[in-house]
Amino acid sequence: MKQNISCISIYSNSQESLRAIDALQAADCDLQNISIMAKQKCCEGVDDLLTLSSSFEVAEIGLLNLAGNMANLLNNELLFDTFDNLHLQANLLQKVLFIIGVPAANINEYEQAVKDNKILLLVHGKQQEVEYACEALHSEMQQVTVHRA
Repeated sequence: MKQNISCISIYSNSQESLRAIDALQAADCDLQNISIMAKQKCCEGVDDLLTLSSSFEVAEIGLLNLAGNMANLLNNELLFDTFDNLHLQANLLQKVLFIIGVPAANINEYEQAVKDNKILLLVHGKQQEVEYACEALHSEMQQVTVHRA
């Protein structure tokens, strides 16, 4: 069975998230595995680096902006049909996080960060790629959390 693995880091502003994407790019990480999730519109540099950018209205959050791989996931209706068939009540942000392997117990933390105008940088892909990206992002000043499901 394929393991779902992702790493997530939280940033206070778009400049921090852009520096993180630059660090991932410098470490030769595949930018197609990277996504940004935020209430605010991603900065111009982020939109240039990550393909596919979308905005969605989400209950209790308002406008949710996505750039990168997560925008692709939203086009996969089968994933959401499967989620809905489990009869779980969740908003779009919660569904996306659950689908990429974030345990239900951690989803509220990330949802609150978005509500607080923080920016989530997510890397979702093969285990080796995600772990490599995590190493590139992690520092004394930046926490990065790996989730496996």
